[in-house]
Amino acid sequence: MVVACWAVLGVTLGLAMDAAYSGKALPGFTLAGTDVGGMSRAQVQSVIVKDQADIAVEVTIGQTTKTANASQLGIAVDAASTLASVTNLSDQRMWIYRDHAAAIPLTLTIDKSRAQSWASENFPDVFSAPVNADLSFDATATEFTVVPAKTGTTISDEDIQTLVDTVSAHHGKVAVTWTPHTEQAKVQDAQAATTQQWANERLATPVTLTWQGETMYTLTAADIASITSFSPSADGALTPTFDASNAHRLIRDVIAPALDQAPVAQKDLTDDTGAVVSTTQQGVPGRSLTATDALATSIATGLTDGGATSVELSFTTIPFQTEQARSEHPAPPAGSESSHWADVNLTNQTVTLMAGSNPSSTFTMSSGAPSHPTPTGTWDVYAKVTSQSLSGCVEDECYDYDNVAWATWFYQDYGFHTAYWHNDFGTPVSHGCLNLREADAKAVFDWLSIGDAVAIHN
Repeated sequence: MVVACWAVLGVTLGLAMDAAYSGKALPGFTLAGTDVGGMSRAQVQSVIVKDQADIAVEVTIGQTTKTANASQLGIAVDAASTLASVTNLSDQRMWIYRDHAAAIPLTLTIDKSRAQSWASENFPDVFSAPVNADLSFDATATEFTVVPAKTGTTISDEDIQTLVDTVSAHHGKVAVTWTPHTEQAKVQDAQAATTQQWANERLATPVTLTWQGETMYTLTAADIASITSFSPSADGALTPTFDASNAHRLIRDVIAPALDQAPVAQKDLTDDTGAVVSTTQQGVPGRSLTATDALATSIATGLTDGGATSVELSFTTIPFQTEQARSEHPAPPAGSESSHWADVNLTNQTVTLMAGSNPSSTFTMSSGAPSHPTPTGTWDVYAKVTSQSLSGCVEDECYDYDNVAWATWFYQDYGFHTAYWHNDFGTPVSHGCLNLREADAKAVFDWLSIGDAVAIHN
């Protein structure tokens, strides 16, 4: 009977203690050296956060010691896993009668590359990361050359593991000693040389960009090199890739500027009513390269495949603007204030028939070419001929034209007349005379009388 009573009391006590510590860390539990017995999950979580913040590591190499925090060494505490360890160990029935005390370490990870970077910055005479052999493009020789590998000095895996074990078991500042470890580069010169031969062959891959049957651009060896990148693989090889993002950069910085064309504005001259009387500059639409994402992908794919590649380009048309300016005329020459005269503008390549200060009509002409220009000044008409032959030589250029109609002569051998032998009106191409279309030449012939003024200016 007494034994039964003690058994009942023991079970009752065990259940009571289970209830009292439900959701709490059990007595005798330590987390990285900190007593967390009786703490709730939230309180344990706070301890974990504090442990992360308080991590400090004294690293000694030779006679030098430097201190780093968790972030500098790439140490991160996995709070969820650590809390789960405490919770799982606390979930024990009748724990009061068991050997339940536990020293629980922090669950953490470490980024070795960040620890290596910190070591290289703080112990530059000791640590230097290994450098893989690589390829570099020689623009002068237009080929890839090998950049030799370099052996480095790093933190050993053993020292990294010691760091993890020490930090996970102790709260606050800990001390470790590191012994530099020699590490070879993953990619050695021989592997790079193998890739070099392949890459140099790819530099000769024909990649042409066409538009409407015309070759607009052919990638150069330098262009192909700018698209090529190399990265080390797990087996120590140097792996080449043709990246579409690099191709896109080439299109943006080199190809598009070479192929895009800005529109050329059309320039029209108008009379006083606003009507266009001549075009001094013909408008030309522009173009802008489009579908550059697809183009970049096609270029990268073509180089990856290694065969000759032709890619059709796409452009969007940019309309030209039209600029209009009113044709301005000088004051009538003396004696012409109430009579007919002709205003000749060499800059605009126009002839305007004037009645005093009032323009009547304007025509596009062709004055003398730069090698034998039309003289400027004011002269009076001295002869008019309905049709005649014109011949002569200006320096080394000779001409001979029959049946030249509606000639109006005003100074030496200079005059207005038709020019059936060309259609370049608006451009200075003559031997000095003022060339006009036949109807325009007749209008000048009919407007001007002997003695009427012809004013020629730029």
